[in-house]
Amino acid sequence: MRILLSILSVLLPLLQIASAQTTTITPRFTRGQVGLFKLKTTREDNRAGRPTGWATTSVTLRVLRADGTGFLIDWIPGETKFQDPAQASNPIFQLAAKVLRGLHVEVILDASGTFKRLRNRTDLKAKVQLAVDSLTKNLAESIPEPKRQQLLEALGRLLSPNVLTASVDKEVQIYFVLYGMEIERSKPFDGSLSVPNPFGEGTLPSHLRVELKEMEPST
Repeated sequence: MRILLSILSVLLPLLQIASAQTTTITPRFTRGQVGLFKLKTTREDNRAGRPTGWATTSVTLRVLRADGTGFLIDWIPGETKFQDPAQASNPIFQLAAKVLRGLHVEVILDASGTFKRLRNRTDLKAKVQLAVDSLTKNLAESIPEPKRQQLLEALGRLLSPNVLTASVDKEVQIYFVLYGMEIERSKPFDGSLSVPNPFGEGTLPSHLRVELKEMEPST
């Protein structure tokens, strides 16, 4: 909660309300509504040897339920593209992107549009584990010993179901912190925030860009 309030305090002053062709992210969802967004996240880490750059992920959002008690949203990450060559060639980044792509993340919001929890967290962890096992097995077969065991241990730490599910959870929460705001079509919303450091403890300064591509029916 403290993290979300901190992010919200940063994002609120940055909002520019558009005069035409805007869509309200929440709470005016209607059942059956489908939205297509692009999320661009820039992570800055100036420590030697640490990848720095931005990644863009397409996201499809489907409203499964909308009533007086709240909303059930199907959040589906699409392809992730990395700008930085170090990230683009990093097997851990690539595997994480492949594991998360196409997952159906069921998000529960309350009646005000505020994030509550992921409904299918247990199922997500099981699917992530199956995907990680399959991908790491194929990767490990192409890497000779003794580097193979070292790689598998690193993948086990960074691509565990708990870590990847928590990553999705944070990304979803960051998006829905924009509750009640309006984004103009083809004009991205930009904000600054801190994100968990995937390489250790603490957070990294980051820039978030949300670009609305399509929302049907429009709000």
